[in-house]
Amino acid sequence: MERPKRHHESNKRSMTKEKSLEERRRRSAALTHERRDALLRSKRLRRDFDVAAAGPVDAQIAKLNRATLGTAVVRAVEQATASQDTDCQKHLEDIRYLRKLLTESGDPPFQEVLDAGAVPLLGRAIEGESKSTTKAVAQETTVEAVWALAYLAGGAHHIAEAVLPQSSSFILRLSGHSGWTVAEVCAWALGNLGADCEQFADTLVAQGVVKPLAECVFGAEKGVRGEAGREVVVAGVTSAWALSNMVRNSHVAGDQLLGLPCATEKIVSMLGLGDVKLVSEILWLVIYIIARNARNLEHMVQAGLGPPMVKVLIEAVKGLEHDLSNAMMVLIPALRGMGNVVAGASPEYVATLLECENGLFVKALVMCLKSSHRGIQKESAWALSNIAGCPTKTGAELVVQAEAVPVLMELIRSAAFDVRKEAAFVMANLCMRSQSEPNLEFLQQALRSPKFLATFMQFMRSPDMEAARLGIQFTEMVLRVVPGGLEMVEEVDGIDALEAVQFGNAPAELQRMAARLVDTYYGEGYGLE
Repeated sequence: MERPKRHHESNKRSMTKEKSLEERRRRSAALTHERRDALLRSKRLRRDFDVAAAGPVDAQIAKLNRATLGTAVVRAVEQATASQDTDCQKHLEDIRYLRKLLTESGDPPFQEVLDAGAVPLLGRAIEGESKSTTKAVAQETTVEAVWALAYLAGGAHHIAEAVLPQSSSFILRLSGHSGWTVAEVCAWALGNLGADCEQFADTLVAQGVVKPLAECVFGAEKGVRGEAGREVVVAGVTSAWALSNMVRNSHVAGDQLLGLPCATEKIVSMLGLGDVKLVSEILWLVIYIIARNARNLEHMVQAGLGPPMVKVLIEAVKGLEHDLSNAMMVLIPALRGMGNVVAGASPEYVATLLECENGLFVKALVMCLKSSHRGIQKESAWALSNIAGCPTKTGAELVVQAEAVPVLMELIRSAAFDVRKEAAFVMANLCMRSQSEPNLEFLQQALRSPKFLATFMQFMRSPDMEAARLGIQFTEMVLRVVPGGLEMVEEVDGIDALEAVQFGNAPAELQRMAARLVDTYYGEGYGLE
C-alpha cells in the first residue's frame, strides 16, 4: 500500500496504484476551477468603482420596477445616441446614466440593454475618445462605457458573447495610454470574458491579450514601491485576476505567459511585495499555471517559487490574530499553491522547503488546522497530506513533531465531512513508514482512538468515491498487518461496509477491491476456528 500523495483536492496517489501525474494535474485543475468559481462570480459584477467622477449611487434607480427600468434603458440609449456627435459632456452624462441603470438596479436589465442596441453604442463611446473636448471627459466616458460592458460580460453567456467583439478595444487600452483607471476597467472586462468559457479565453489569447495583461501585472511593482501611482497597483491586481482566467480556460495562455522574457522570475519576485491584494492574485495565477502541466511547475520551481510561497504562508498565519480579512485573502491560495508544489516537486526539493524559515512551514500548517474556519482546516490538511506522503519519512516525522496528530484526530471525530476526509488522508499517510511498509506501532496507536476506524467504514458507504477508495485501502492495511485487525473491522460493521461497496453503485474497480477483501479475509472459513 503506497502513501497517497496528492496534486490537489481530488488527486491523490492511490495507496495501491500510482496514477499518472498528468491525470492528477487535470483533476487538480478541475477542482481548482470549481472552487475558484465562487470567487470569480463575486468579482464579475461590481456596483462601485474608484472613480470620483462616477457620482453617488442613484437611489431612485434601485426602486424602478422591471417595466419602468426597460423603458428607462431604451430612453437612455436614445439620448446617448443623440448626444454622441454633438455634446461631449452630455454624452458622458448619458453613458453614465445608462451604466447606472445596469449597476445600481436591484435586478440588472442585461437583456433590455442588449435589445436596446447599447453594446455598439458603448463601443463607439470608447472609440470616440478623440472627439472629446478635454482629456478628462474622454477618460471618464471611456471608463463608464467599459464599466457597462464589463458588467454585461459578467452576465449570461449570450450577453457576454455580444460584448466579445469589443475586446480588441479593451486590449488596446491595457497599456495605460488612456489612463490606468481605463486600463484597470478594461482588464476587468477582459477577465469576465475570459472567465465565461474556453472559447472566449482562446479568442482573447489569439488576439494577443496575454502580453499586455502580463505587462500590466508586472508594472504594479513600481506602484507598490512608490515609483508610480496607486492606480497602477489597482490595474495590476485586476490584470492578474484576468490573466488567471485566461490561464484557467485556455490551454495555451500559460505557455504564452511563461514564454515572455523573465516572466517566471518576475512572477516569483512579486510574491515578496507587501500588497495583500496583489500577492493574493499572483498566488491564484501561480496555482493555475502549475496545475496545467509538470513542465510549468518545473519552470516555476527553478525560478525559486517555493521559499517565497512558504514565507507568504507563514506571514499570513501570523496575521490571522490581528488582521483576519487580509490574512485570509492570502492564506487560502498560499495553502493551495504549496500543496500543489509539494505534490509535484521532487522529494529533494520538498525537503529543502520543509527547512525554510527555520522549519516553520509544517508548524504553520498545523496552526491552520486549529483554525475555526472550515476552508483553512481543509486546505491545510490537504497540504499536510502531501507532506506526510513524501517518499522519504522526513515529512511524516515533521508532521508528528509539530503535534498535528491530536488535532487531526479531533477533526476526524467532529469536523464536517470534507475536513474529516482530508484529516483522514493525513493520518493514512502517517500510518505508512514508507511507500509500501506500514508503521505498525503508529497505526495501532491510532486505532485506539474512538471512532477512528469507524470513520473509514463511513467513507466506504459515502457517495464520495475518493473517500470510498481511501476507506477500502485503509481497511486493507488494517486487515493485512494489524494483529486482531479482522475483529476490529468487524466490530465497526466493516463487513457490511465492504459489501455495500461490492454490491452497490461504486465503480467496478472499487467493487473488485471490496470483493477481494471480503473473499480473502471473511470467506467461508471465517469464524469457524
